[in-house]
Amino acid sequence: MPTDAQATAAWGEPGAAVTLRCGVEQLGPVGDCQHVDSGDGTSVDWIVATDGKDTWSFVTYGREPAVEVIVPPAVTEDHSTSFIADLAPAVTQVPATKECQ
Repeated sequence: MPTDAQATAAWGEPGAAVTLRCGVEQLGPVGDCQHVDSGDGTSVDWIVATDGKDTWSFVTYGREPAVEVIVPPAVTEDHSTSFIADLAPAVTQVPATKECQ
């Protein structure tokens, strides 16, 4: 799915697209910090949040710049968010300087 913003990617159907943004501000160790293993030996720490309306936000923790993934309710109604582990090979191109505690 095309986007009109720099450093972004989107996939899925209109109204149910997952959006990835590179270069977002790194978050502090707040909220739900989760260590996600990809199954191939790589792992990424993510700050996981919801807006209370079933939109999920995942922001890499300990990587500068950070990556944000927004998953709308139309996706989470029928699919899990386990695909976040599949992003590890790309996200780990930015070295980790911190880990979830």
